[in-house]
Amino acid sequence: MAAKLVEIAVNIFQACLILFFMKSRLNIPRPSRIADALCIISCAAYYSACLFVKMPNDVFTMIFPLLYAVVMASDPVSVRIFWTAVLALFVTSVPGLCLHLMMAVFSVQMEDLMLPGLLRYVAMFATNAVLFLVIYSVSKLRKSRMYLSWPVLITFLAVSASILVTEECLYTLQLESVGETTTYIVGNASLLLCSYLMVCLFHFFSESSERESQYREEANMLAALHRHQQEFGRMYDDFLSRQHDFKHQLETIQGLIAKNNAEEAKQYLEKYHLQLSENQLFMTGCTAMDALLTIKHLTMKSKGFRFKYSPYPLSVIPISVQDLCAVVGNLLDNAIEGAERVCSPASPIVISLAFSRTYDMFHVVCENPYNPTCVEHDRGRWLSSKREDRAGFHGRGIPNIRKIVDQAEGYASFEANNMVFRAELSIPFPKDGDGVA
Repeated sequence: MAAKLVEIAVNIFQACLILFFMKSRLNIPRPSRIADALCIISCAAYYSACLFVKMPNDVFTMIFPLLYAVVMASDPVSVRIFWTAVLALFVTSVPGLCLHLMMAVFSVQMEDLMLPGLLRYVAMFATNAVLFLVIYSVSKLRKSRMYLSWPVLITFLAVSASILVTEECLYTLQLESVGETTTYIVGNASLLLCSYLMVCLFHFFSESSERESQYREEANMLAALHRHQQEFGRMYDDFLSRQHDFKHQLETIQGLIAKNNAEEAKQYLEKYHLQLSENQLFMTGCTAMDALLTIKHLTMKSKGFRFKYSPYPLSVIPISVQDLCAVVGNLLDNAIEGAERVCSPASPIVISLAFSRTYDMFHVVCENPYNPTCVEHDRGRWLSSKREDRAGFHGRGIPNIRKIVDQAEGYASFEANNMVFRAELSIPFPKDGDGVA
């Protein structure tokens, strides 16, 4: 009875190793002790049942960690299956290698290692020690935030399945007593090495994919920085132009007054005031937003677009000024880029932006004409018409908007109908206050 209890304790240890491996490789957004306990109990119970009744191969134990991954992990299904397959490879190849090494060292048969006694305990502890070292070394590999493409993942799944089938074939030959012990040692060691190298290669590809994504993000930031510098340049040139024009206008009015032409000076001043009113000024109550709208308006004006703005005081807003400017800036950038692709418009292009508030909800609506041939929608994501978007250089505007709105527990809607692209955001004000002043 004591021997059975020792083996059950070893089985619990193996179940803990299985859970440790799955949690080290997969992203578990909401850990649950109940789910962890169920996974450990299920694996340990299956292994322990093998001590009393004949059970299917140990590979069937992987059903429990696979169910755990499906329920708890946020990774793509292919990634969950891959790491479960890798775990199956380690769990099957390590015992096979250790047992055959024991057979070669102590000149015993497999049946002798299965009998209760010192050799049995040495085999158990050696096997679990090696399995722990293998799993622990793999767990130290950094989790990647990027996922490989489907063809690459399918290739890795096919390789892992091939190794697993080879291990099962080797196990079948062992049961039929075909070949020498040395052959099985080399075979299991080779399969374990292949499994480990496959994991390293998978990690290398994931790291390369993440670095490539970082390079693309940096290139995107540099492009945005260059665009913003151009916008600030236009704003500065407009300021200098206004200052220079204001100087001449003031001199003209002073000259009219000096000649006692007060009525003519008044008419001239009214015309100049009307001319100034055509240049839209933004006074939202938020200085940063005023500057942003001014810059974007100058950009639209340089491209021949009209800007229709429905004002609303922004002295109190539901999110930080930085986040609101990021959202509005992305909306207007997307609107400008979309309007630029409209071919031969029948009427002047108008880009509209409106702020409003309904009770405790803040609304932002942006509309612009678009070219239907330049808009693609793939699995909930709006794709840019630029070729570089396929490589990730563009198309980050809408995801960034969604991220900020989701963090504020708001709602974002993007629709394209009747040649008009409409973005509508609803952001709740904090419940513990009126918002950000």
